[in-house]
Amino acid sequence: MASGLYSQTELQRIIGIRPYSWRVHRKNGLIPKASTRSAFGIALYYTEAEARAIKRHFHKTPTVASALGLISMHKAAAIVGIPYNRLSNDHNLPRPSHRHGQRNYYKADDLKALRKAWKELPLERVRNPRWAECKRSGFMSGADAARALGMPLITFSVWLAKGKFPKPTRRAAGLRQPLYNAMDVERMRKLLKVHGYKPRR
Repeated sequence: MASGLYSQTELQRIIGIRPYSWRVHRKNGLIPKASTRSAFGIALYYTEAEARAIKRHFHKTPTVASALGLISMHKAAAIVGIPYNRLSNDHNLPRPSHRHGQRNYYKADDLKALRKAWKELPLERVRNPRWAECKRSGFMSGADAARALGMPLITFSVWLAKGKFPKPTRRAAGLRQPLYNAMDVERMRKLLKVHGYKPRR
């Protein structure tokens, strides 16, 4: 974040607004475009005053979906206590019953059935017992490598998809998925410096 300035992405995260909602409000002229440049770059930022005004706007302006009593999958997962990835991928769980715009939503009445179905699901498959031994031997999954590099897993995945990072090629006995090791992580750490990425502390 530039001194006293906020990027669009940072404001979305701070306010808790999803990019889709942000685009709808921007398209309808309800929030302004960023118009201030930092002293060290060409990117556009919002000032502190603009950030406060946008935050007030979203706090007092409910989304159309919430005004209709619709509950997003993210919110439903948090209410029921289901990991979002499990809710979106496990078709044994009730699917959203309503559609608004391009998204699917639950109603408050749906959450009771969702909670019941979640409690009745069998426990997830036990992790391969060889995995713990492989980790002790120095093998790492993509999530482990991202953690070691100090970057979010989603950012790591994007870099991997764009070819900025090498794909894992190490093979461990008893596991089918390719893995990384410490040498791979050090090589990727150098690539972070090349691209100017600053890892999280």
